[in-house]
Amino acid sequence: MTLTLLLDLDDTCLGNSMDTFIPAYLEALGEHLAAYVPPDKMVPTLLASTQLMLQNKSPDRRLKQVFDQAFFPTLGIDVDDFQNQIDSFYVEKFPSLEGLTQFRPEAVRMVEEAFARGYNVVIATNPLFP
Repeated sequence: MTLTLLLDLDDTCLGNSMDTFIPAYLEALGEHLAAYVPPDKMVPTLLASTQLMLQNKSPDRRLKQVFDQAFFPTLGIDVDDFQNQIDSFYVEKFPSLEGLTQFRPEAVRMVEEAFARGYNVVIATNPLFP
């Protein structure tokens, strides 16, 4: 029987205090999208839509589908038109938040050792970021 090691990304494999990261993330995303939707409207809608997504228990509804059906209509924007702006945030701005996280070399060693022993490794996290 093959063993599977299940690991959490945030604050296990990667030092990432959500109390620090989330406010910076929301500010950066709000600034990036401000030309299309005011941050004071976008951020609460994002948080509410994320909450609905996390509460989804329906196996026939993907998390993105739940999020999109709450987020885009509330803001009155078309998902296809706006998705490019969101994608550009993750390419252009999101990497700048890396400084808020801490590399954990011991996590790398643990994963390498698990692979060396023939384990399957799953690294998962909350589905907050693409």
